[in-house]
Amino acid sequence: MPSNDTAPLLIDADACAALCGCGRSLWYSLLAAGKIGPQSVRLGRKRLWRRQEVESWIAANCPDSAMWQAMTASAGRHLKVS
Repeated sequence: MPSNDTAPLLIDADACAALCGCGRSLWYSLLAAGKIGPQSVRLGRKRLWRRQEVESWIAANCPDSAMWQAMTASAGRHLKVS
């Protein structure tokens, strides 16, 4: 993987799976089962994930989708925007 300075902001399923140490097919199986927390972004036909969110999700011990959404929603309420 490239260093954080040159790392892409959006990554595909292969890169997400590599960050998690699994294969793309397992990534998609977990996604279909609701076990993948980060939401994907559509860019044309491609499905991509925000690298920073995937890394944060991994650091939080990979909670399922519902738990991740609750965690990120509660964290968002405490952010100050100037």
